[in-house]
Amino acid sequence: MKRFQFYLLACASVLTAPAALAQQYVRPDASRPSAHFGVTTGLGTTWVIDNNLLEDPNYQYVQTYRRAPIGFTLGYHFNDRNGVQIEANRTMQGTDFQIQEQEQGAPRVGTKNLRLTYWSVPVLFKYTSGAARRTRFEFHIGPQLNFLQAAEDVNRYDRNATLAVRPGDTDLLTVNNRTGGYAVKAGTSEVLGTKADYRSQTFGAAFGLGIEVKIVGPLYASALTRATITAADIRSDSGRARAKDVGYYSPRRSAVVGLQIGLHWQFISPEEGHPKDRSY
Repeated sequence: MKRFQFYLLACASVLTAPAALAQQYVRPDASRPSAHFGVTTGLGTTWVIDNNLLEDPNYQYVQTYRRAPIGFTLGYHFNDRNGVQIEANRTMQGTDFQIQEQEQGAPRVGTKNLRLTYWSVPVLFKYTSGAARRTRFEFHIGPQLNFLQAAEDVNRYDRNATLAVRPGDTDLLTVNNRTGGYAVKAGTSEVLGTKADYRSQTFGAAFGLGIEVKIVGPLYASALTRATITAADIRSDSGRARAKDVGYYSPRRSAVVGLQIGLHWQFISPEEGHPKDRSY
């Protein structure tokens, strides 16, 4: 409940701050208030930030890319520069590792896939460089709430091998409580985490910058760089307890940096503004 109260307060701050700015910085040729709606998609580099996981002797981090296949935006411009925007984006997060056998000079044994799927809802203060231009710059920042849809942490083994299992060094202790060598077989897999091991809601921040380009009439396209990060451990109480039981706990966060593109439609009353401002 405290997380939701904090999120609501943060959202209220984002919604009220632009209104004050709008009163202070209004150009003589500023366009009238307007609303806009859009559809987006994206691709990003994703990380799970967990010191123990990144230093695990059995795993080697692999550059990981995940999609944000669909998203929706709804916003309101107080004038041609300041506004607010709320989004709902389906985002794929997590990270991949290569499993390696330490006893044999670290050859590849298999892959570790940590996959998280969220509906991410950022509430953003949005600044743009002006309405009466075909191409304009945009910047936005604000809080984000993530709603977990699916989660899995799976090790898949490609060949027979013996992995190192030492107290506090590896998450394999969560499925095997014996230290020393741990034999794995080709063609098998192990589930080290499920949706129950992760929080159903997490709080974080989002920010981005990019450009908007008028296409025709009220239709315009956007292309921007978007970054997000969670503020606290994304694991549930039970997920943290499992890690603490084997001395393998450190806070786990999720971060994404990627590209988002979209198509948007702007709504302005016909009687408002100069004709050059109505379409953008």
